[in-house]
Amino acid sequence: DRLSLQAEGFSTRGGGKTAIAAYFRWAGQGAVSIEGSGDLTGGADLLVKADSIDLRPLQPYLDKAAALQVASGLFHCNGRLTVSAERGVRYSGQSAISDFKSIESGSGQPFLDWRSFFVDGMELSFPPLRLSIQKVALADFAHRLAIDANGSSNLAALRRPSGPADAGAPAAGAGGSGSGGATKGGERPAIRIESVTLQGGRIDFSDRFIKPNVQLRL
Repeated sequence: DRLSLQAEGFSTRGGGKTAIAAYFRWAGQGAVSIEGSGDLTGGADLLVKADSIDLRPLQPYLDKAAALQVASGLFHCNGRLTVSAERGVRYSGQSAISDFKSIESGSGQPFLDWRSFFVDGMELSFPPLRLSIQKVALADFAHRLAIDANGSSNLAALRRPSGPADAGAPAAGAGGSGSGGATKGGERPAIRIESVTLQGGRIDFSDRFIKPNVQLRL
């Protein structure tokens, strides 16, 4: 979509920084703006703002991992992104996904919907992976959890079958060099969330495996 890019102070001399300003539209209604500075070493200090980014064009990436269709959803973020050889990649700010709806590819039934999913006070860095969040808020959500007559669940059905390369892979921690969840650098991801708020949601649960069948709304 519409693209604007400006750069000032560009130089091939070492140590120089270039002022960067970029703007582009996404899928008609979304917009991304980037302002800050960068250098030839790959370092950058940028203010990034995204508003109403339609998630549906990203469906091909989700298809590789899960049998789930994104029917609607808008991504928003506002924060600071820094990149340096010494400190790696860091992002601080807030992000949200609004008006999200998803459908199971196999059954065509709704899986998970929400009006607002908001993350505030986010501090993300890698490598190694470290994530700190002050607040997570999920509002007006609906989730369907179903167990079929054969004992399988709709949650398990979302997982795409592993490829041939995965079949012979050793389990993590079972001999060999399994990392047991550690990152490539040898450190386990550090994730910390201070508060989680759920508001105005429901969970529809059904179990057709047991007799008599069970159907609940929580």
